[in-house]
Amino acid sequence: VVEDDCEFVPYFDEEQVQRRLDEVPQDWQLVFLGGVDAMGLQPLLQISPGVRRVYNGSRETTAYVINVEGAREALKVCFPLSWQLDTMLTMHSQLCDPPLWVSEDMQLSYTVKPMSYILWPPLAVQNKRDFRTDVQKDEHPEFLHSNSYEVAPEVLRQPPQRQELVGEDLEALDRRYALVGSWDDWLTFHPFHFSDPVLAAEVDVPPGAPVEFQVLRDNDWNQRFFPEADGSIRLGGSHDAHGKNWQQQVPLGPPKKLHVAWDPTGGGRLEHCLEEPSSVALARRYALAGSWDGWTSHTAFVHSEEQLGTYVAAVEVPSSLEIQFQVVCLGGEFDERIFPSETGEILGPSGDSFGRNWRLPAPTQPQMLWVYWSPVGKRRLSVFLDHVG
Repeated sequence: VVEDDCEFVPYFDEEQVQRRLDEVPQDWQLVFLGGVDAMGLQPLLQISPGVRRVYNGSRETTAYVINVEGAREALKVCFPLSWQLDTMLTMHSQLCDPPLWVSEDMQLSYTVKPMSYILWPPLAVQNKRDFRTDVQKDEHPEFLHSNSYEVAPEVLRQPPQRQELVGEDLEALDRRYALVGSWDDWLTFHPFHFSDPVLAAEVDVPPGAPVEFQVLRDNDWNQRFFPEADGSIRLGGSHDAHGKNWQQQVPLGPPKKLHVAWDPTGGGRLEHCLEEPSSVALARRYALAGSWDGWTSHTAFVHSEEQLGTYVAAVEVPSSLEIQFQVVCLGGEFDERIFPSETGEILGPSGDSFGRNWRLPAPTQPQMLWVYWSPVGKRRLSVFLDHVG
């Protein structure tokens, strides 16, 4: 079923449609070729590459495939018609198993009558340039002004260089450190490993509750690093350290790893975050895509010789042309990307990246753009601009 305001993606053809539909589970009754994620929850319902379940925040009937069983179910749930059609088609649902809590009092559910799926990235979008609507007020992300933005990346004054440690700093890094915390009642020592230029550890933490933790040296409870109220880090025994812990809020939803980066040199420095496992992040292949050639090519990232766990890519960019770019995840059939949030955080991999780019002003002469990408733990992206040649 194709509505009159449907606009297919440029690579749309019969072979592409069939390949995408082959990824859909066999119990399908209705498959949307695209749509709007009005509540931003659809990424939680990903079930295979390019396929997500549908929920009551899914909108648009611009293009879809429906079979006989789906048509019967659609007639049952849509009559009498009390809301717009796309709302009626997604109202009959069941809770996710295992539960997916999206707030303290709400579990996510997915549509089962008709049993529905959506292809994402989409094969079709609603054309709102040429067709106005007085029914569907949720705009497709491509046409939402608030959905498109540019964010300035961190600009380095010089390329990263390997840090040479001597004396007390080298001695501090040679000691053994372990992470201990409330997720298992402080029972297990999780060792840190070297991740240039700091030490790193990651652990599974339960969703829906805060966790607390400290760092132990040489597996000795009387050598505990902990935070003070003024933000400084102190080394002390059990009596001094009791109740003085770092905290990490863990939201409801799919489980993630707690990543802790620990730099014991100087006065000590610690940062922590929730992210995917490092094994997953490092298993991907990454490439750079951008405005310098109309987003037509990919430049592969390679491992940096200067920093473990960091990738680097370089492209020549022309003068008098604004620089915009994203990081592409290679190896999958579908186009998933790494891109910035409006506040500078790093999002993805996701197909929801349209118009969300890192941006640099146009250089006055041709430049070499070096992009440094660190995908593990608290993810970082920085750039360095150098003269060509």
